[in-house]
Amino acid sequence: MLETRQHETSERLFCLDVLGTIEVLEEKEKIELDFKEKLLGICLEKSILYLSRKPVSVEDVMQKIGFSELAIRNKISQLVKKKKPEKIKGKPFKVIGINR
Repeated sequence: MLETRQHETSERLFCLDVLGTIEVLEEKEKIELDFKEKLLGICLEKSILYLSRKPVSVEDVMQKIGFSELAIRNKISQLVKKKKPEKIKGKPFKVIGINR
């Protein structure tokens, strides 16, 4: 799968590139695309799951992908409820993917 190869070869996340392109398009053409909010959620989830292949803190995720702390914490809480990443106790807490 192209996205998997992209992850392995570059430490960038393919969905973030797509999101960036959409934001440029919106700005340039002065339009607002309805699906952007859904794409933001998908990108955030995929980013957290990708980055949590190793233990990762909220701060680490913020530095890598540029989403707000609140958005990252909310998405992590949703994902932990779905049993996708696990929370590692400690301060600051970290998450790690189930299927590393």
